[in-house]
Amino acid sequence: MLGNADFFVACKENPHTDYALAGERAAELMLAMLQDRILPVTAAVRLPMIVGVQMETARGPLWYTGCVARSRRRGRPS
Repeated sequence: MLGNADFFVACKENPHTDYALAGERAAELMLAMLQDRILPVTAAVRLPMIVGVQMETARGPLWYTGCVARSRRRGRPS
């Protein structure tokens, strides 16, 4: 997949309630790419962790919801 895309934008919520935010970020990146303000580089990093598929970001275990909240406070990565 990495070889066939200029960039990826993922939903951060589970269930996926943040489609509009992901779409907005994709539009920002596409515009920046078309204006030659960014040159996307793709890479993959495999993290040694297992997260249950049924864990919800809003109602999941306290450690998981806290992790998501800290990530949001730090801002979204470019």
